[in-house]
Amino acid sequence: VDAQSNPLGIPAIHCHNKGYRSEHWKAIPMQDAINRTLADILYAIDLVSKKSFLGFGFHPTTDGKAKKTDNSNALTIGAGVLNTIPDKAPDEASLQEIEGEDPRPTIEALISLITLTAQITDTPVSRFIVTAQIASDDTIKAQNDALDKKAEDRRGLFEAQVVAIMKMNGVLSMPCV
Repeated sequence: VDAQSNPLGIPAIHCHNKGYRSEHWKAIPMQDAINRTLADILYAIDLVSKKSFLGFGFHPTTDGKAKKTDNSNALTIGAGVLNTIPDKAPDEASLQEIEGEDPRPTIEALISLITLTAQITDTPVSRFIVTAQIASDDTIKAQNDALDKKAEDRRGLFEAQVVAIMKMNGVLSMPCV
């Protein structure tokens, strides 16, 4: 505040990328796809990854009594439970086992989206996906080339603004090198 207790405000210097696009602009649709795929994976795991059973000719209830007209005692339909189709006569009743599905194909789709996001944003894939493999120095350098280039471009783009901010706040009294 100043001597009259009025707020001084926050000094701001406008920094912008070329074309006025935010740094994460290209990653937004990919992140949306990753979020959606992750939600789909979690839903699929809950719904179809467990073994289920399909019963024909009977309808079990939660209390073992006849099904009420309001279905309040009907057994919940879903993965890992007995789902029924009471369209056969009771003497023709049967039970069919339905194996759960492997969620790995959707998980692989998620990993592919993450890898594509790394490529689109010029970020080394190793920054997104962790493995137990140790890359050589040359491999790491090659992976970081695009990221280093992006950092160098931003340094040239934002250097004057950063220097101005530092001078404004009394942090810097001489030019940056």
